[in-house]
Amino acid sequence: MPPGGEGEIEVTFDTGHKKGKQSKTITVESNDPLSPIVNISVMADIEVEFDFETAFIRYGAVNKDKGASKTDFILIKDPNLTKIDSIVTSSKFVKAEIVNKSAAVAGKKELEITLLPGMPIGNLNEMISVYSTLPSKPKIVLNINANVIGDVEVDPMAMTFVISDSNTVLGNQLFTVNIDSHMKDGQRLEILGVTDSDSLLDIKQRTITDGQKYALEITPDIAKLPEEQRFEGHIAITTNSVDQKEIDVTYMIVRRR
Repeated sequence: MPPGGEGEIEVTFDTGHKKGKQSKTITVESNDPLSPIVNISVMADIEVEFDFETAFIRYGAVNKDKGASKTDFILIKDPNLTKIDSIVTSSKFVKAEIVNKSAAVAGKKELEITLLPGMPIGNLNEMISVYSTLPSKPKIVLNINANVIGDVEVDPMAMTFVISDSNTVLGNQLFTVNIDSHMKDGQRLEILGVTDSDSLLDIKQRTITDGQKYALEITPDIAKLPEEQRFEGHIAITTNSVDQKEIDVTYMIVRRR
């Protein structure tokens, strides 16, 4: 660029799944001795023609016999152009419907997502698809996740240990897995066994409330760690629960080079 000349920077926002007000910073480096580095702030308000307000809903622990409900909003820029044709869920245990139709907020439709009783125990990952008349975007998808439990709640269900080349644990060196009873009629929860599939962990069991609440304190056994960059193992928790006789907890060992 000659002295006194002007340059032009063209900026394109990759909207992706972003919506609403977004800002980015552009750094320009030059051979100007007075201002070798200049930061430029760029802002944009990304309008949404048709999409969910939230891309993902996490329910956490849900009892299989009780179910649970949450709501999300469907964003619609032009209601005259975009009409909802149908709402489809990927499971018979998931129900989704528009609520408060007469009192809908302008540009939004409230969607109630209900997990129905009778769900299978374990990790639930399902989708809700909403079809519309908008030619440019005829379909939007909402992902939902829940940890469906029966008589026993275990948290967390997965953990990751990060190991350095020198066999030093980076980040969390200790994970505590909580085991809570939801048994009825005064039944007592008994932990009959805890087994590591590859004997790579040091697991200590503690009783918080006898018959009701227990905890597992888990650390990796440095002397036994595998050489693989990524290793997946499993902890089997055996109980006297009719619903959950054996509960699987996953762990990962990741080596950071």
